[in-house]
This record gives sequence, structure tokens and C-alpha cells, in this order.
Amino acid sequence: MKKRFALLMVLAFAFSALPNMAFAQPVSECKIQASSFQQISIGFPINPERLAKIVNPKILVIPYRLKDEKAFEFGNKEKEAFTKASDNIYKFSDGKSRVTFSYNEIINIDMTVSERNTIRAPNNSYSDWQERYNKSTWGFMKNFITEQDRNIDYSGLDGVILFSTTSVFGAENAEAMTMTKDLYGPWFNPISTSEGQISNVAVLYNQKSEYVITHEVMHLYGLTDLYGSQTSARNSLMSDGTIGLLAWERWVLDWLDDENIQCVSETNDIKMDSVDNVFSLDYSKRDQLLVIPTGKKTALLIDLVKRDSRSWISYYALDNDARPPITAFRSNNFDLYTEITGRLGIGTVIDSPKYAVLIKDNDGRKLTLNLIPKSLSSSTSAKQLITEAENTRITYTKLAQAELEAKAAAVLKAKQEAEAKAAAELKAKQDADAKAAADKAEELKARQDADAKVAAELKAKQDADAKAAADKAAAELKVKQEAEAKAAAELKAKQDADAKAAADKAAAASKKTTITCVKGKLTKKVTAVKPVCPKGYKKK
Repeated sequence: MKKRFALLMVLAFAFSALPNMAFAQPVSECKIQASSFQQISIGFPINPERLAKIVNPKILVIPYRLKDEKAFEFGNKEKEAFTKASDNIYKFSDGKSRVTFSYNEIINIDMTVSERNTIRAPNNSYSDWQERYNKSTWGFMKNFITEQDRNIDYSGLDGVILFSTTSVFGAENAEAMTMTKDLYGPWFNPISTSEGQISNVAVLYNQKSEYVITHEVMHLYGLTDLYGSQTSARNSLMSDGTIGLLAWERWVLDWLDDENIQCVSETNDIKMDSVDNVFSLDYSKRDQLLVIPTGKKTALLIDLVKRDSRSWISYYALDNDARPPITAFRSNNFDLYTEITGRLGIGTVIDSPKYAVLIKDNDGRKLTLNLIPKSLSSSTSAKQLITEAENTRITYTKLAQAELEAKAAAVLKAKQEAEAKAAAELKAKQDADAKAAADKAEELKARQDADAKVAAELKAKQDADAKAAADKAAAELKVKQEAEAKAAAELKAKQDADAKAAADKAAAASKKTTITCVKGKLTKKVTAVKPVCPKGYKKK
């Protein structure tokens, strides 16, 4: 396995060590001009009135309530969507621009939902521009801002957003109005207020997602829509809803530094008789652009964007006078953009009417490309390059597989070691638990024996105490009984004596006695229980 891995590493290095054969011209030569007849265009220079020219623009959000939509409110939930839009733009710009939204109080207007639903984007069926303007969102917007001039202080603002929703089913409207002084007459004239001119306005009706808000505000920055055809650009907020921008859009806004741009001259840097037009794009840190000017307002671009942990490449033609201005080219995988994260994309061919772009190598940080003239795209040398790229892809696939297997083996080994360690720790814990349980059981038995001994001693003491108490109680009872018997005997003897004395006394008391009574010479005997001499006699 080690020898195989080393061989694959050597092969991978051999395929990736390709020279960069391009000699790029100054990036100023690749600043493709903006359209001269569109108010916003992804070219140079951005109109000075756009928000891209302001470091930290301030936008006032004015919520308004239609007269038959009493339930409309504007609170924290709605403000959170605007905050997320500000965060998105801050991320797009790499911290170079932060939008500050402020919020006006809700304004009640004298317009019904039905009337508001008739207001749409400008309709060309009206022959008179003024009628077309007045019946469009542009006229509604201008009249609203002008009428509220007496109530709202517009000073210090770089833009305004009119915001409303309805619960009634009806039209949806999200539109940015970018105005420029003296551009094609009064339609695009900035709005005059007491505090100055307003040149950047958006109207949001029944549109309140962070995606829509961000998209419309990016129009105010100067970007145009990229959707509208089967070959429209991908991977951009202005096209397919991705929360991100193309590298070209970021460069136009001055959010991508010139050091990330390769400006290629068709005359000096591309050999039309060779397939060995080699270019490298180091995407390890920032987005990358390879620009091939084909006219003042046209170019071919290889656009590489890095977003979070993933990277994509797309190849497209730019024509700033066209709508949409970008035509993306499909790869041999039929995609309009190709993921190159890690080492993906090798062997991909993106064809166009003028050149085919071959992703020759990708080491995960740097992309090596071959620009093959259309006339040579079917040549033996082109096929050989494609074969080499395919071999590189296979080599990297095998290397990735080997790395994956090695990683899987390492993961498995680590898992097994972890499981063995866990098993050992579990056994040690179980042994420790068993020993602790045995020690606890032994301790419990010793405690139970001690408790039993204490209980036996306590019972013996209780028995002894009970016997002593019983003996003492028996002795005391005996003494008490003997004392009581003696007292009873003494009481009986006393009672008997008292009875006898009483009997004797009673007997004595009931016994008749005879006394002799004398009265002079007369003598008289008297016999009775208590004999008493008659009156006149004295007891002899």
C-alpha cells in the first residue's frame, strides 16, 4: 500500500508541474466598457450616482399602508429581512461596503389594493412617454416621494425603498429605479426634494424575502439582471438566486482586487496555431478572473468563485450592449458551470465558438487550463491533451481512493484501538467495580457481624436487666407482701383486741350489779346495770 501511494504521489506531481505560458497584459486593458445606452451595465465605469461609489450607503425604507389593508404592519420580522440583506452585501464586498437601513413610520395612503395592483413596470403600449411614466411604478414612485417631501426628511440619504404588502391576492412587484441626470430625457432624471436629489429607489410590493431585497439593492449598486435566456450566467444573485456574485461583478464594483485578474491579449498571449496556451488560476484564497477582451464592450471570461468551502468555474461571453449581457458556455457535462472543489473538474472541456477551455489539472489550490483554438479542438494534439487530463483525473482518483483507503484504514485502526482501549477501560472498571463490590460486601458482612454482636450484647444486657428488675420486683413484692401480711395481722390482732375490749366493755356494760343503799337505819338493796340509789338513800 505504501509503495502504491508513493507512486501515485509521484505521478500526481508530474502531471501538476506544468508551466504557466501566459504573459498577461495590464488589467486596465480588460476593464470592458459599460453600455452607453443602458442606465446600469456590468462594465466600467460604474455610474457615479450608484451606491457602489459610496462606502457605506444609507437607505430609508418607507412602509406604506393601502387604505383597505388595515392589517398591514411593519415590525421586527420585516426589519430582519433588511438586516440579512445588509449582511449579504457586506459579505459580497469582503467588508468593503455596509448598507445601513433606517425605517420611516408607516404612511397611510389614499389608494386601494385594486388600484395598486394596476401599477406595473412601464408598458410600451402607451405612445406618450408621460402617460407611460405616470401609469408605471416609476411614476408612482416619483409621485410618492415628492408628495411626502413635506413630511419626510430625505437629507443624508443615498437611496429610498417603498415597501408594502397585502393579504389580498394580487400582483407582485419588485423593481429598482436607477436614475442618472441627463440620460435620455426626463424619465431617468433624479427626483428633486427639499433636501436634495434622490437617484436610487426600489419598490417592493408583496416581496419581502432577503433574496429579493438584496437583489434589488444590488441594482442600486450598479449591477444589471443576468437572467432571461437558457445560457444565462449561473452562480450569481442577479441570475439564479445564489446568495453570491460572479467574480466579474465583484471586480466591476471594486470588491475584487486587480491582483486576482489575468488580462489576456488575444494578439500577444494566445497562439492560434497551438493548443499549448496554458494559464493558471490560484483560487486558494480569493475569486479569480481570466479576461480576454474581444472588443470595447465585449470579452471572453473564465470566472472562478470561491464561496464558503466550495469553488466553481464558468466560461462565458460578455456583451454589455446585450440583454442579458452574459452568454455562458456549456461543458462536456452539459453544465453552465463546473465545481472544482478539491480536485474536481479535471478533464472537463468547456466549448465556445472561439476557444475550448480544458481543465488540465487541479491540485486543490491551483487550476491549470489549456485554451484551445476552435480550429484545433479536434486535432490530435488537442485529443492528446484531453487524454492526458483524463489520465491525471484517473491518477488523482486513484490517489484519492488510496488516500481514502488509507484514511479509512487509519480510522478503522483508530476505532479498533479506541474500542480496545474502551474494552480495557471497561474491564478495568468492571474489575474495580467487582473489587469494590466485594470490599463493600465484606465490609457489609463485618458491619452485620458487629451489629449482630452488639445486638446479642444488648439482648444479654436487656435479659440481665429484665432479670434484675424481676428479682428486685419480686423481692420488693415479697417484702411488701410480708409487710402487708404483718400489718394485716397486726390490724387483725388490734381489731380482735378492740373487739374483745368492746365485747368486754359491752359485757361489762350490760352486767347487772347490786348496791346497798341506806337511809338512816333503813337499808335497801338495788340491782341494775347501773344501779342508782333511790332518792333520799345513799350508797353504802
